Amino acid sequence: MRSIEDIAETLRLLCRNRAALAGLVILGVYVFVALFPWLLAPNDPLKRDLALRYRPGFWAGKEFARFPLGTDYLGRCVLSRILWGTRTSLLVGVIAVSISTGLGMFLGLLSGYFGGWVDMVLMRVVDVLFAFPSILLAITIMAALGPGLEKAMIAIGIVYTPQMARVVRSVTLVIREMEFIEAERALGASHARMLLHHILPNTLPPVVVYATLSVAGAILDAAALGFLGLGAMPPAPEWGAMLSGSHKALTSGAWWAVAFPGLAIMMAVLGLNLLGDGMRDLLDPRLRM
Repeated sequence: MRSIEDIAETLRLLCRNRAALAGLVILGVYVFVALFPWLLAPNDPLKRDLALRYRPGFWAGKEFARFPLGTDYLGRCVLSRILWGTRTSLLVGVIAVSISTGLGMFLGLLSGYFGGWVDMVLMRVVDVLFAFPSILLAITIMAALGPGLEKAMIAIGIVYTPQMARVVRSVTLVIREMEFIEAERALGASHARMLLHHILPNTLPPVVVYATLSVAGAILDAAALGFLGLGAMPPAPEWGAMLSGSHKALTSGAWWAVAFPGLAIMMAVLGLNLLGDGMRDLLDPRLRM
């Protein structure tokens, strides 16, 4: 019963936070599109026709309604490719952040709990990763692993690991000094029990918030790698690759081939950021007032 009451209270607080609710709605729309793109896509996202390249969309008249958002440099439907690319971009963001969360929590828990030389060694490794700009580090890892969507997920996951490790370490340093941890230690609890049953659950709220916000950054980095030709391989639809293939269209007046994929990225990042901020307010009692 208590868990049901907690869920109801969380939903009530979420509904009161309009920004978080807006983020949840935006994310829900994207998830639906990612799960069922074939229900919404008006055309085959891979079908090309050079005779139809850079055709405008609905704003140019009813005769262009076949391609509501126009076509790209190969005559493919921009709307269909955006809809199918939603699945790819969200998948990259979620899997990459899952990798970084798993590695970051492992490193952060060990570093913060044991301290001493363990903390020094692990944090120096983290500092080395921090020394590189995120996109440069991702490109370096991709150069070693090779191009491809799966490699991009791994590269972005590694790039985001240091931030997550720092977050978990800082929370662990606070929790390990609390009285209930001292009591468990006095009762002879093992390190594994204290880590898994006491410290780990108490690190989850900030981790959930940071992971939600990190998905937005991971989507942007995936788009950047796709723009550089290191992400999803053609002809797979992916937002960054769509920008890369059509960015020269701006000079020819075919703005729609770039504007709409960019808008899809912007709205996804906006929704995730709004939801992440709202979850921070929900999970931090000091911000519920």
